Amino acid sequence: GYFENNLDDIATLNASCKGLKPKGKFIIDFMNADSVKMNLVEKEEKKIQDINFSISRKIEKNFIIKKIIVSDKGKEFHFFEKVKALTLDDFEKYLAVSGLKIINLYGNYNLDPFDKGCSDRLILFTEKK
Repeated sequence: GYFENNLDDIATLNASCKGLKPKGKFIIDFMNADSVKMNLVEKEEKKIQDINFSISRKIEKNFIIKKIIVSDKGKEFHFFEKVKALTLDDFEKYLAVSGLKIINLYGNYNLDPFDKGCSDRLILFTEKK
């Protein structure tokens, strides 16, 4: 989800699949982009142990963009993250051409079922065809 071009995402999955033995397993742990989009918090301020965090988020061209400013003892640090908002449908399309198939699908680290509307994560257990 870090590449601008979808073909680069597919090339990454192809390379991962190539490194697996037949029936080899590959796990993808990703955000649930559908839930993130529906519940996006655009601006947030936090203070943790006298360190201030100013966080802003937006969706732009199907990317979730997060900017974080950390203020600590008079110094400011800036961080930037840009991740493509890939959905289960996107992964299914990518996997179909990469030689991997989904064998299990979970919505969090407790391995509860995936629910597009409310799961925290999109965890795909895949296997080389």
